[in-house]
Amino acid sequence: MLDQTEGRLLLDRSRAAGIALLERAIAETDTLDPDDIDGRKARSYSYSPLTLDAGRAGEWEHVWRLLDRAARTTSASRCALGAAAEDGTSVVVVRGADGASQGVFDATPSGPAIDATHLVPRHLKAALRSCPEVDVFARPPVQGLPQLLPDDVAWSYRVDGDRRPVVLSTAPARTMRLVIANAEPPASLGLARLLPWRSSELPDVRLDGVSATPSRALAEFTDATFIEVHSHGVADATGADASFLMLSQEPDGRYALTAAEIRQHPLRGRPIVILAACHAATTATYRHEAWSLPTAFIAAGARAVIASTDVIDDDAAGTFFDDMRVRIEHGESPAAALRDARIASLTAHPGASWVRSLMVFQ
Repeated sequence: MLDQTEGRLLLDRSRAAGIALLERAIAETDTLDPDDIDGRKARSYSYSPLTLDAGRAGEWEHVWRLLDRAARTTSASRCALGAAAEDGTSVVVVRGADGASQGVFDATPSGPAIDATHLVPRHLKAALRSCPEVDVFARPPVQGLPQLLPDDVAWSYRVDGDRRPVVLSTAPARTMRLVIANAEPPASLGLARLLPWRSSELPDVRLDGVSATPSRALAEFTDATFIEVHSHGVADATGADASFLMLSQEPDGRYALTAAEIRQHPLRGRPIVILAACHAATTATYRHEAWSLPTAFIAAGARAVIASTDVIDDDAAGTFFDDMRVRIEHGESPAAALRDARIASLTAHPGASWVRSLMVFQ
């Protein structure tokens, strides 16, 4: 931690010395237990200034290498976007359909909040226009921000490699669609009752009403290959999980399904997950990692998660998510299915702004 602190302070005065200290801090954290929280923080805190420094120098390929190393992943060689931000400074890089890299470094103070709609400059968005789909590799606090790219672009956040499972049990031999709906949280919470769940096709398994408890949900998650959760979602700024799903009450009084519980429960069916719950994509305000319900599902084994940071329109959600599910079952990728369902919804209902906050995590 001291090396990374000194390294970031030295970057402006002695770039080589600052980089050396930050790289030393990273090397030292690689010898620690992966669950050592101080090590995880020191590693992430070191990569942020290194990435921004490379952006300031216009070293776009080096920015990509740092993003890959930080996330323990390999970014796409084309049709990809990378982003990092800290203290009002940001760097954005893209690789277009031709694989050429270009980027922008911005040190203009913009306040504590990041405006995702303006983070990616117009000319970089244009460079991605011919891409059928865009993979986004973003460091906290950018990862999880909605509307990073236009409505008519198919894109998805790629979750860090160390948030994905290393080994999974054998997957089920058949597809299994699970729907959780009409949960009944404690009446004392004063939550409005959601409209009855509806779909054009019956699921293989449905947890409904009082049966839609956290423990039953986790048990059914195990072998599901497609999961839809239609419930209240709560963004809890005081809790470690950022947001959680409000389900029916257990005999012991528990009704919240949290990211921590989901992350520890292997999903053998490698499901696609639709979280039709308000604020379900809200990310914890950590600087060192993107912690949220979607990243928890990915860590447990999900192939993709669709969720929103905003309020879900209960009246329109059933039709929208059913359309998206059908598109995926007919072979579209989750990102393409979300784009096409969103365009169809906005064309029919121009005021349906809630669909703009939906995102795909993979």
